[in-house]
Amino acid sequence: MEKVRNVSVQEPIATQSANVAAATSSKDARSASKGASTAAEVALRARVSRMGLLTDPAADIDRVVESIVQAGLCHGINQRWRSMGPNDPDQRQELLVAFHQLLQDSPTPAGEWPGLRVICGDELLGQILSISHASLRRYAAGERRCPDGVATRLHWLALVVEALEGSYNAIGIRRWFARPRQALAGATPLALLEGNWLPEHPGPQRLKALAAATQAGMVAS
Repeated sequence: MEKVRNVSVQEPIATQSANVAAATSSKDARSASKGASTAAEVALRARVSRMGLLTDPAADIDRVVESIVQAGLCHGINQRWRSMGPNDPDQRQELLVAFHQLLQDSPTPAGEWPGLRVICGDELLGQILSISHASLRRYAAGERRCPDGVATRLHWLALVVEALEGSYNAIGIRRWFARPRQALAGATPLALLEGNWLPEHPGPQRLKALAAATQAGMVAS
């Protein structure tokens, strides 16, 4: 593995969740009261869709929240959501941000395998996750239980792909992982994802920051 020079990747001024938090402005609150989708709703819908929990991208926000709960997630916040009246747009936006943040730490491998296989292809997906093609197919088909480490890496990838989708199509996302990048001292993102890596390791953290910079409109070279 090529030694990667310690070149810092500039953290986006606002990460995904911080960007969503900014959506709780009074302008968004007014939009919510008129029935328009706010930035927080759009971001949550994108995350839930990428996690494979929502099949209808046009579903209203209550259906989006319901899909999260049906997956066994965020029950505490859902109770607050259900008890809240429709005329409290500010609190609605705060809860949408909370849903979005909690899903960051909630792997859902059964839902995430299909979409990521389409985006990445099995060859690249196996390389990123550090697993064999045979194991990938068994995990994705539910023939074998997906180990926690693999599920965690898969979820990290779902979040990175979610961030890249605003700027790249599927071909561009695949190339993003394979191309040398100036922000990584000429290394490829794949070079930082060898072995049984975990999302909290320095390499994956740098890549997630790089993807978030793209989502925030910054140049991720």
